[in-house]
Amino acid sequence: MQLIEGGVGEARTLDYKLTLPGDGQGDRKEYLADVSSFANASGGHLLFGFREDAGIPQEIVGLGDANTDDAILRLENMIRDSIDPRIHGVASRSISIDGVGPVVLQFIPPSFMSPHMVSFRGSQRFYARNSNGKYQLDVHELRAAFAVTDGLSDRLRSFRADRLARILSGDVPVRLDTPPLCVLHLAPLSAFGSPSQVDLSVLSESDRDLLPLFTSRTEVFRHNLDGILSHRHSSTGMHHGYLQVFRDGTIESLDSRLVGAKAEHRIILSDAFERGLVNALRLYLDVERRIGAQPPLVLMLSLLGVGGLTMDKCWDDSEEFSMMFDRSDLLIPPELVEDAGADPSQIIRPLLDAVWNAAGRSGSPYYDSDGSWILGQSQ
Repeated sequence: MQLIEGGVGEARTLDYKLTLPGDGQGDRKEYLADVSSFANASGGHLLFGFREDAGIPQEIVGLGDANTDDAILRLENMIRDSIDPRIHGVASRSISIDGVGPVVLQFIPPSFMSPHMVSFRGSQRFYARNSNGKYQLDVHELRAAFAVTDGLSDRLRSFRADRLARILSGDVPVRLDTPPLCVLHLAPLSAFGSPSQVDLSVLSESDRDLLPLFTSRTEVFRHNLDGILSHRHSSTGMHHGYLQVFRDGTIESLDSRLVGAKAEHRIILSDAFERGLVNALRLYLDVERRIGAQPPLVLMLSLLGVGGLTMDKCWDDSEEFSMMFDRSDLLIPPELVEDAGADPSQIIRPLLDAVWNAAGRSGSPYYDSDGSWILGQSQ
């Protein structure tokens, strides 16, 4: 292996382990400290089944007859149960090497939710890494780490405030109809950290995923300074909405019709509203995967100019709901998406529940007692 031949030594982002951590308290605490230290720094790899000397790999010894699938599950459960907040994006894999047996490689990404604390058997510690390995954070470093996390929250709020202000002022790539507006943002959390770009070259005019909210087809696909834009033609020059994919992987999609929000009735048809959002999220999660945007992702929903609108739907053939929003703009609290392959109707449920809360109800009526979305999938 190139790591051995090249003498690639342990570093801030790399650590070799001879064996998998055992079940003893000391082994578990050591492993959790390693994982959290990577997440609180620049991320990195743990390699199990390697013999090293003074940090330099000497030999791949493998892990014998260990059941690596069970081992990986055990390690990931340890991370989930004993590190707070949860670390998103940990990736583990087993590789079988001829004549040696399996080794386990584990990648711990840098976290935008740091600092992460190891909480185990009454012990609570914070760790980070430098070129010499892991170390425990002191009070001053902890304050700085928490300040970075607070800064991320501020950047999320500033991002949404800036984008909504631009939309309402007309500083957008097409001329929009007047509110009400439904605005959906889906962004990799990395977009709010160090500058990064994704691969937009994989997107093309033939993509069926690039649909603005509540739209079944698109007619205009073009590049612009921000990334890629798609929307419908308009004979009047005014548009109902658009889809913008930014160079950092952020997706902004909006619609001015709110599916059935009619000026004379002031009604939002809630079943069509929920179907449109769930279907859009399904498409956009696939777009994020294809362009290489890695979870965690941030999902934000904003309803602008909806004061006085009602959510109406005779959803069970026996009871009619007519609820009025008591404010003009609804900025629904964001949701963190850890698994981009999860059911979109479950990912977006907290946001839908919040919309119904704003209309005076305890939550969306379109989920049954076991949490299943009763509207089903509509393509």
